[in-house]
Amino acid sequence: MRRMNWHRGSLNVAVVIVSLSSLGCSHSRPDQAPIKNFDTVATASKTEKSPEPCSAKSLDGETCIVHLPDVRPTQFCVGYRDVQRKKLTIDSSRKGKSPPPRVFFKNPGLIVKGPEDVFYLVDGHHRARALLESGELDFECKIIADYSQLSMADFWQKMIDLKMVWLYDSHGHGPQSPLNLPPNLSELADDPYRNLAEDAQDRGANNKINLLFQEFYWANFYRPRIDPGLVANDYDKAVEEALKLAKTTAASSLPGYSGP
Repeated sequence: MRRMNWHRGSLNVAVVIVSLSSLGCSHSRPDQAPIKNFDTVATASKTEKSPEPCSAKSLDGETCIVHLPDVRPTQFCVGYRDVQRKKLTIDSSRKGKSPPPRVFFKNPGLIVKGPEDVFYLVDGHHRARALLESGELDFECKIIADYSQLSMADFWQKMIDLKMVWLYDSHGHGPQSPLNLPPNLSELADDPYRNLAEDAQDRGANNKINLLFQEFYWANFYRPRIDPGLVANDYDKAVEEALKLAKTTAASSLPGYSGP
């Protein structure tokens, strides 16, 4: 455990960072069909009844529609390959329909209400980014916690304690200050190893469990073990390497490890 003091402009925040590394830290190409665990996309007419917009009055447990340009990410990066797969599926579901229907997913994203009633996305970054790139500004989300009454320092401490923020960047460096997180979804960087971890998982490398940021733990495991050139130039082979590594004892402490 280490205490870090941050200063941004006139803002002074002191937060205790608990290292997240203590927790153990069918693939497809972008032009192929979506992977098996991709949420089903449903479309609806703009005139059909849908959840209300998320606002200061929205309560913990409610499902509402968040305005994507305003939502804050709780991670530094996404996998662009997966974002493009999701974008292709969204675009296909709306093709030829005028006006373009609102897009819904089988499962809503998960958000937390923070200080000043700002909403923070804790699950669904890839879907949200894909929606933005498809020109959609609305995302159906469920509020899983309301910490709007906390100070900013206490808010981030709560988020860290509950492991609802991922403070490692696209190179696996961290944990970093949450004040360094991108201010919006459009500025999320690309982490090819995040794609690798998800695609290997879909092929049975490990079990998918109910843990936020699970794929990032595996991404940081693969990062020093699989050459970035292989990931960039022979992605299929990189996935095969990940499948082998996931069954070794070196991966036994990772979430969802399923043994040899």
